[in-house]
Order: sequence, then C-alpha cells, then structure tokens
Amino acid sequence: EGTALITGASAGIGADYARYLAARNYDVILTARRTPRLNKLAKELEKAHGIKATVISADLAKPDASAKLAAEIKKRRLQVDYLVNNAGYSKISKFSKAKWKDQADMLQVMVTAVTELANIFVPDMVKRGRGLIVNVASVAAYLPGSAGDPLYAPVKAYVKSFSQSLYRELKPLGVNVIALCPGYTYTEIHDVSGTRDVMNRYPKFIWLTAPRVV
Repeated sequence: EGTALITGASAGIGADYARYLAARNYDVILTARRTPRLNKLAKELEKAHGIKATVISADLAKPDASAKLAAEIKKRRLQVDYLVNNAGYSKISKFSKAKWKDQADMLQVMVTAVTELANIFVPDMVKRGRGLIVNVASVAAYLPGSAGDPLYAPVKAYVKSFSQSLYRELKPLGVNVIALCPGYTYTEIHDVSGTRDVMNRYPKFIWLTAPRVV
C-alpha cells in the first residue's frame, strides 16, 4: 500500500494506528520519544504482518525535530504516503500559574509540528497525485475551553480547522485529509496528566477504546 509515518506511536491511538495500517500492508515509520516502546512495537508489527517497521525517535517539542525527522526519513530513502499526526498530550495547569516553557512545548508539539510535517510531506504527495493525512484532533475542538487545561481545546480546534482547509485544497489533487475527533478514549494521556482518578468517575458508556477510534 505504501509507507505511513505515525507520530506519538509509542502508545494509545498512535500505536493502534500503526497496528491498523500494518495489518493493511503498509510499511510504517514509528516516531515518539520512548525508543524501547517503539522498538517493541516495530518487532510486533514485522512479525505479525511481514511489513517493514522503521523506528526514528524524536521529541517534537524541540523546534528542529520535525525537520530532522524528515531529513532522516529522506536519508533512509523512505517515502511518506500516509501521515498520521497523532503526537499530543494534555497539560493540567491554570494558565495564570503555568510556566511558559510548558505551554510553548505543547504548542510546538500539537500545532507547529502538525503543520510543519504536513508542509514537508504534502508537496511530494501532490506530485504523486495521491496521499493520506490524518490529523488527530478531539471532540474538544467543538467545545468551549476549560479552566485548568487552557490550551487543549484551542489547539484541537486549530487542528480541526487546519485539516478542513487542507482537505479543500488537496482533495481535488488526489490527497485526502481527515480530522479525527474522538471523545473520551482509554489511553495513557489521563495517567500522564494526572487526571485518571477523576476520569474513572465518568460512566463507562461514554468511553471509547483506541482500536475503535482508529
């Protein structure tokens, strides 16, 4: 089918997107910060599906990470036919008390890197007349922002709107773009943000699993 680049592939929706695409005969490029997890997933996918899984570790919070990732992909003579911009997280903190570095990192990962990676790979997709981009947004993109997590909803609203703009431009050129907007999903994001206890009080019927989302 081609080769898919999946960011934030070490867990959750990213890892299950890799499994989904590998099962459909896509080679995959897995990127995230946690190299051991990526290596484990790569071995799992190669053994299960006979595809090629390439691991390239990257911390997308660093301003030069997207360009370096793209350069490494080019160096390895790989071609990105399917881009899954999944890397992201939630940062629970009141804006009045938040450190700017934490806010800047979140914007870098979830706004700038999403946009930059699309900017890097779209031209070649257009030249080939085919390609797929999935930008992982959230149902939060449709909701008012919340106190205590001031950037998450605005960031996801940007991802949704950006995806719609890309779709309108690129669909006639053979490149499809999707904004994926799941609701509450069982992933590690709530453990990392420290909200697991709160989330466990929510009724089970509202929750999705990562494989179902994918």
